[in-house]
Amino acid sequence: MRVSTYEIILPLTDRSGTESREHALLVNGLYGAFDVVSKEAARQIAAHDTSSLPPSLQKRLLERGHLTVKDEAAELEDVLLIARLTAKLVTNPRIVLFVMPTYDCNFRCPYCFERKRLRHGKEWLEKSMEPAMVKSIFKAAEQEQKRGRHIESCTLFGGEPFLKDNFAVVREICQRAMQLGIPLNAITNGYEIDYFLELIAEYKFKNLKIAVDGVGAAHDRHRRHKNGFATYERIMENVVLALEKGVGVTLRININRENVGEIKNLAEDFAARGFMDSENRLRGWGKFEYSFKAVEEADTSPNHMTEEDVLKAIIAAEPGKDELKALEHESMYANASVGLRRAMTKKMLPYLTAGHCNAIKGKAIIDPYGEIFPCAYLLDEAGESIGYVDAEEGRFVHNFRKAKWDARTGDVLKPCQSCPYIFFCGGGCAMRARAAEGNPFQHYCGNIREIWNYTASRVSADEWARRGDGELTLSYAGPLSRMTAAQRERLRTTNSRREIFATLLALGFFDGIA
Repeated sequence: MRVSTYEIILPLTDRSGTESREHALLVNGLYGAFDVVSKEAARQIAAHDTSSLPPSLQKRLLERGHLTVKDEAAELEDVLLIARLTAKLVTNPRIVLFVMPTYDCNFRCPYCFERKRLRHGKEWLEKSMEPAMVKSIFKAAEQEQKRGRHIESCTLFGGEPFLKDNFAVVREICQRAMQLGIPLNAITNGYEIDYFLELIAEYKFKNLKIAVDGVGAAHDRHRRHKNGFATYERIMENVVLALEKGVGVTLRININRENVGEIKNLAEDFAARGFMDSENRLRGWGKFEYSFKAVEEADTSPNHMTEEDVLKAIIAAEPGKDELKALEHESMYANASVGLRRAMTKKMLPYLTAGHCNAIKGKAIIDPYGEIFPCAYLLDEAGESIGYVDAEEGRFVHNFRKAKWDARTGDVLKPCQSCPYIFFCGGGCAMRARAAEGNPFQHYCGNIREIWNYTASRVSADEWARRGDGELTLSYAGPLSRMTAAQRERLRTTNSRREIFATLLALGFFDGIA
């Protein structure tokens, strides 16, 4: 018996930032098991001194996967199997659809990665998606649904999707999405929402995501209209209009050294405008959320901040605010928190995926010309599309790059295969790997480990204090230990989702899951 290769040992940290003196957290990154143990037991496990652990604790930790009788090769087999099962049952059947009515935008933000498109010229930039292309996209989407694939959502994207000149094509997209039962969202600068307000309400948009950079002039310095107009006040007025229609709004604030002082100002401005008033929610307002995120820029930039820097700035902006509340407003930490909270309901097995982001998990961004891309950073780059919409046949046609993106997962990337964070990181961001290594199909660790450790330590402490249950999540270790060689081989080779599901059901994978 030995300590699992995929074991992570963390402190339990409460809302005030104080570490527990008596208890610690064990996380098994392979089986998704989160367990609270005594600090002494954690010390012994860290020292690989398992023989001195009490027999009852040894038994529990063996059943949960923290301790194992398997060698490293056998554990790696479990990594490959879990990655395959997740891909077959969850990732591959999933499409996250983004539709771009145009590449054009009415803003000219200096830091926007999409500014490179200006080189194509006015005619190319201002082209709107043709109605025939919209029809073909959703004919293809319907075919995918008939094949058993789940289209999670359709997000209007750009450029800027809500331009007055594109009203007709936006309505066409909404009509066809609604006919197929696909929920609608939009990523917008928020400036011309008022022209689309009735349409947004009619088609029951779930969420509008809008970027702001600060309050008033601090925002307007960067996020100006292409004709030089200030934009902040009009955006805020439009946010109110959308919320009053019952539409959810998420404001994302890009932060670096230049505007870090705006964190407190924005929180105060949102509160003053009543965005977070519970009384407004009772009157039918949509859900309002906001989050801060570090600007994507070179580490050598004098304005560069890490996600950790941004979180510290959020905490400093509101002295006395507990750390859990603070991390809910830092985008990367909040994302980690949501996944952890979901796993700790114990209503489902931990969602372990070897893919880092939606680019590997079914994302399809379709531009006005019908080209399909996996990631916004690759839009309009020659040779980077993963396919196109066959307008005549009404189907999605994918090329070899689609298969390469689908295969960019931690279980394939050699350095990730023995990493305890493999299913929490998924190999890291492909585009950051490209920037750092010149190849998106390399791994990229970045600061994911630090973000995840910080969040897991605090969320786990909070859940344990609330529930008093030391087994915070379910674990894959038990069901996998019951698997016969024949069942393992079947799961390793079959492409039938029905057969996979039936085998897992027989093994008790879903026992006790609500």
